[in-house]
Amino acid sequence: MAWRPVVGATGSKSTRSCRRSLNGLKARIPFDGAAIDVTYRVGARGAGPTAIVLNGVLLPTVPLTNPYRAPGVSVPLRQVREIIAAGPGRLDVQA
Repeated sequence: MAWRPVVGATGSKSTRSCRRSLNGLKARIPFDGAAIDVTYRVGARGAGPTAIVLNGVLLPTVPLTNPYRAPGVSVPLRQVREIIAAGPGRLDVQA
């Protein structure tokens, strides 16, 4: 199974208010000839992805490593491609 990094976490405790201001941030990114609409949702933790949901499907994640802050995660590329092929891509990143 191929895994591909999707999102990373940045910042320190001193930038917590800045991260919260990112709540609801939206972007459209190209992916395999299509587009994925990404929405970033900041929860109580405030940093580091806690869940990745694509078109209503909670994707399994594998944490990346980062000794300095909350790490990003990888998701299975094959599953992402299968879901995107079935309809428009809506990705929610929950932190």
